[in-house]
Amino acid sequence: MNTLIGQPASPGVAEGPISFYRPAALPSCPIAPGDPQSQAARLATCLEEARAQCQRLAQGADAASADAASADAASADMTTVELAAEILSAQAMFLSDPMLLDAARERIAQGMAAEIAWQESVEALAQQLEALGDEMWCARADDVRDVGQRVLRALAGQPQGADPVPAQGCIVAGANLLASEVMALARSGVAGLALAGGSPTAHAAILARALGIPMTVGLGEGLFDLAAGTLVQLDGSAGALRALSPGEGASPSQPPATTARQEPPLSGPAHTADGHRVQLLCNVGTLADAERGNALGAEGAGLVRSEFLFLDHPSLPNEGQQLAAYVSVFRALEAKPVVIRTWDLAADKGAWGEPDTGARQPGLGRGIRWGLRQTGATLAQLMAILRAVHLAGAGRARIMIPFVSTVEEWRAARGLVDRAMDRLAAEGQRVKPPLVGAMIEVPAAVWMADALAAEADFLSVGSNDLAQHLMATDRDAPESAELLSGLQPALLRCLQAVVAAGHQTGIPVSLCGEMASDPALMPLLVGLGFDSLSLQPTSLPSARRALASISYTRARDLASEATRCTTVAEVRALIAPPPETR
Repeated sequence: MNTLIGQPASPGVAEGPISFYRPAALPSCPIAPGDPQSQAARLATCLEEARAQCQRLAQGADAASADAASADAASADMTTVELAAEILSAQAMFLSDPMLLDAARERIAQGMAAEIAWQESVEALAQQLEALGDEMWCARADDVRDVGQRVLRALAGQPQGADPVPAQGCIVAGANLLASEVMALARSGVAGLALAGGSPTAHAAILARALGIPMTVGLGEGLFDLAAGTLVQLDGSAGALRALSPGEGASPSQPPATTARQEPPLSGPAHTADGHRVQLLCNVGTLADAERGNALGAEGAGLVRSEFLFLDHPSLPNEGQQLAAYVSVFRALEAKPVVIRTWDLAADKGAWGEPDTGARQPGLGRGIRWGLRQTGATLAQLMAILRAVHLAGAGRARIMIPFVSTVEEWRAARGLVDRAMDRLAAEGQRVKPPLVGAMIEVPAAVWMADALAAEADFLSVGSNDLAQHLMATDRDAPESAELLSGLQPALLRCLQAVVAAGHQTGIPVSLCGEMASDPALMPLLVGLGFDSLSLQPTSLPSARRALASISYTRARDLASEATRCTTVAEVRALIAPPPETR
């Protein structure tokens, strides 16, 4: 092996010897069950201990990060202090989650030991979150497992933070990392992080970016073919790990290369170095996302995942509950443009009480297909959106229809919007006609993009779903990282076709998805002609800096050349030449 290719997670280049990180194992011997009452009491005690520990760590995050964060890292996208405190606070909330606690108590009542009951309940909840099929909830699954480990350590009587710490200046390699492990590794002064699995949107990756530690994920099992101590170069910007030849790396007197200095977050309109405007928007799944995006300079929200605002509801939220949530999002973004995606619910989950007959294909009966079956629910949502825009003084509503595959589906959805408008008019409430867009997530929509663009007010590409449906692979599978790369020529040609269809009819085209958060892909996205990019709030400042470093003229030439490539390797060489030729 000379070079492994994965996904960029935290930019920068670092060199050092490989050190494999394996967390200290929890006791694996069978634990005999005891009296359910005493087991429940043990669990309650350890839960309280874990909550208190999370709170202490959150309150002292500034001191914990001061040893790890360099002067450069201190000016990262989001301060390490704020981010560490936020992650720990979010984890503490899981320790009071009724679904998790009730599941553990029920298992204990059935005769399980507290350790087994807790571990099974944690894993069951984590798998439920992963099954939602979105990066944000997969990241929350990692948080559940992270905080679950805290409680298991307490039950086992093990001290927290007892995992072996690799040597300073090494490149840490492993299957995956949790956020708490990244914090501990940063304190030891590691140079970079290389993972066989993982995700660029996980809290571990976000924290690595805040700390200025280069990180690459999705490198695959080939990572473990390297011998411990092998000198490697990790490129977190290109998503690559390269074994160095003897004498090729930095001399002993030279420190390993690290990330370039990151500027503090910027604000105002975003544009390229030669003045071309590209709107930078944020993805919103919670009210906190909207608030954070606004604070980090988002020019609005390009994707509000409406169902995520209500996932803790046992049943479909009524119009009043939706109205309150949408108004809060609009106000958090100070009446900037906000695109709300209608319910994107998967058929395999029997969402909010809809019976699962077993006749539908898992995950492929979602979005507008669900919405057209549940017209009452969809009309209530559309009316809540329209009322919320009016109440919040946010101008015109922007509504996005997910998972559109055919013009017939689009027209039926647009008809529901017209019906919602008619109902409001009948009540005497006049609202401005909304802008309604189609989300391009399946190959069929790519090849019908010209017809959809002729009737839509805007198009938005959901690159995550489009990539997995285009390449016929599951985006949660670590071995699919290369197939799902934003450098896939087939995907780039699809993006080119959608942008061309939109611009030929004079409507804007946006992209939301993991690609938008990758600074290395910014030249391609800009060159392809996207009018706006919607990304995770914490990625906004780095995206803004990447955009400001690009020449639009050069980006157009680069994108044109990339769409003529036939392999991922060719595209990668085009945008990120090998280190020795840079």
